[in-house]
Amino acid sequence: MAGDLVIEEGDLEVLRDRTRDLSSRLQSVTVATAGDYISSGVGGVPSQDRGAARARLLTRRSSH
Repeated sequence: MAGDLVIEEGDLEVLRDRTRDLSSRLQSVTVATAGDYISSGVGGVPSQDRGAARARLLTRRSSH
């Protein structure tokens, strides 16, 4: 069910401020950390091994 989008005065400023607040709390993640995390969520040892190996490869490539 679609509805109308109603933007009232001040809504965009509130959105901007909340987005800025959230973005200030973000942290960077290295490829290896993200790869290990993602592969650990995928079932099966072979999947985890491939994900971790790929993350290590990408990390080596990005450090050169």
